[in-house]
Amino acid sequence: MHKTEERRAAKAAPLSDEQEQLWFMHQLRPGAPPDSERVTLTVRGDLDQEALRESLAAFIGRHEIWRTIFPS
Repeated sequence: MHKTEERRAAKAAPLSDEQEQLWFMHQLRPGAPPDSERVTLTVRGDLDQEALRESLAAFIGRHEIWRTIFPS
């Protein structure tokens, strides 16, 4: 079993205080991000789309929070 699949099969972890606050805010305003930062990048020249795709996949793979869901 892959490490991510093992985590999914594991007992659900309780939410932290911060996660509970974010969940509550989402219940009040669904679809409106209660806590976010926006970044705009200007890329000059050709964009290597495959390299971008791979780097984002690697980032998500290293940071579990980007793969985390909180079902109601």
